[in-house]
Amino acid sequence: MQFDFVYRVYQIYKQNYSDKNKLIGISFGQDSISLLFILFYIQEILNKSTHLLHCNHFYQTNNFYILREGFKISYLLNSNLIISCPISNLETETNQRAWRHRIFKRSINMLNLNSIYLGHTKTDKIETFLFNLFRGGSLTNLTNFTEKNTYFDHECFKTSNNNLFLKVNPYLEINLYRPLINSSRQTIKNLIKNNNIPNLIDYSNFDTKFNRNKIRLLLLPLLKVYFNTNIEEQIERSLIQAEIDNLY
Repeated sequence: MQFDFVYRVYQIYKQNYSDKNKLIGISFGQDSISLLFILFYIQEILNKSTHLLHCNHFYQTNNFYILREGFKISYLLNSNLIISCPISNLETETNQRAWRHRIFKRSINMLNLNSIYLGHTKTDKIETFLFNLFRGGSLTNLTNFTEKNTYFDHECFKTSNNNLFLKVNPYLEINLYRPLINSSRQTIKNLIKNNNIPNLIDYSNFDTKFNRNKIRLLLLPLLKVYFNTNIEEQIERSLIQAEIDNLY
């Protein structure tokens, strides 16, 4: 199972082989750490650099400890670590997501790359589906969390000065890759445990004032107990059909 998992990451990596270096969005949790170690190993074989992008909202004191340990990991892997935090408090999860995506695009542009790798899993995909469903999302919104998302815009620099804004190519293809999207969070957990890979816990993920955490910690366990123990597989099956309908 682990070999198939790693091979799948490598296949997605090969599709974007044109990049000289790789940019990885990392929270230092189990999902992104798994992706980091796999891609780092591939990069070392090819003698190429790895850039790490860490977006931190600093909601809790624990976030500072995560950052400290993140510096240690990046140092041991000899990777370039980019830290980004918002200049004001982002109240809603929608605004937080928009800010992170803007930072992704900015970093891609500034490093002269065309993609970023994210550690989202199949479990994240299902949580995002439910999150967008409760917000009244369209079919496109419900099925847009895929293995690869492509953007053609430079809105990430809309608040910057004119000189910087004009240097950005508006037709630059920006890709978000999710190599772990077909693997469950439990699969990643087993990979971490079996290979003694270090990972950090972000305790803000347990704060139920955020709707996504409510879905993860309260809703999905209830659905498994009272409706279907395989609810995640059933939702994924529906999502696959919805993606086909959306493409049509």
